[in-house]
Amino acid sequence: RWHCCAPDADDWSSFARYALRVNGNPGPVEDLEARTRSILGQLLLTDARQTNPLGVQRRGSYDLLISGFCVDCFTGSQTEWRQSLANVFSVLKPGGCFTIFALREAACYRVGFEWFPAANISRAILEDALSFARNLRIEECDLPTHAGQGYEGILMASGTIGASASLEIFRTSGGRS
Repeated sequence: RWHCCAPDADDWSSFARYALRVNGNPGPVEDLEARTRSILGQLLLTDARQTNPLGVQRRGSYDLLISGFCVDCFTGSQTEWRQSLANVFSVLKPGGCFTIFALREAACYRVGFEWFPAANISRAILEDALSFARNLRIEECDLPTHAGQGYEGILMASGTIGASASLEIFRTSGGRS
């Protein structure tokens, strides 16, 4: 619904503002959102647990990856989270940029009256998982008023993939659960 500017669509402007800030671009959020909407070619269903979540033909084909509270919010297993993160990152071209958001140290989270598993990711775990990245920047945002929803903070990470990076590093580094 966001891509069609529906009045009841989720508000993603805080994520766009963060992306602009970490990339040193003071431009208006509305401009970034309009550009993003104009270049969206299609919406694809995907499953991060699949080795090639968008199909083998899209592996290593994207310049930019933005993942907001996706990979960390469907499993309580850090091993499954790490593998799924590697799968998602496999769509990036060497030299590609990423921005990801995750719940900080949340074993579960609530939406309405429903509780869902979360991978309980700390800053140190995220740093380890993204240790292959260049220009890695991780920020934390405390959100104590969200404790009733199962988390009290979020992690925001951005960086680039090295020009000759092999994402096999995900599968061999860390892997703690």
